[in-house]
Amino acid sequence: MLYPILNRTSPVPTSTKLNILKLYVSPILTYAGSSWGPFIGPSQWNRLESVQNIGIRTITGMPTIVKNSVLLKSTNFKSIQNSIRSQTKSMFYKNSFSNHAHIRLLENGTATPFSKAKKKKRPKQSSSTLQTFNNSTLKSQEEIEA
Repeated sequence: MLYPILNRTSPVPTSTKLNILKLYVSPILTYAGSSWGPFIGPSQWNRLESVQNIGIRTITGMPTIVKNSVLLKSTNFKSIQNSIRSQTKSMFYKNSFSNHAHIRLLENGTATPFSKAKKKKRPKQSSSTLQTFNNSTLKSQEEIEA
């Protein structure tokens, strides 16, 4: 939808196109990033970064020979991963001043979502317990039938 406006042959100035990319595409890519960021792998990060890099290349007309790091520096963009990290740090810093104790606990960053809790193992039944259970079940079935 934005391609006619953002392509390099568009009469819109390049700085305006970059601002459009920052205002419309970047918020979609980073929405709630502090909550899902720790759970995605390197391949998903690369996919997110590629969306931004393709947008910048479309606007500037730079070839694929130019490294992504050079592309980001020349346009004053931060990588998606770095912007999510800075947003997360900012959120934890703001949480440290909250009036609510349960929110202040989040500021140290030790609360990891979906932390793996150890499962309780079922107690092993001894053969005597199992035999007693089977005998009582048989007796109750005999009483029902009688």
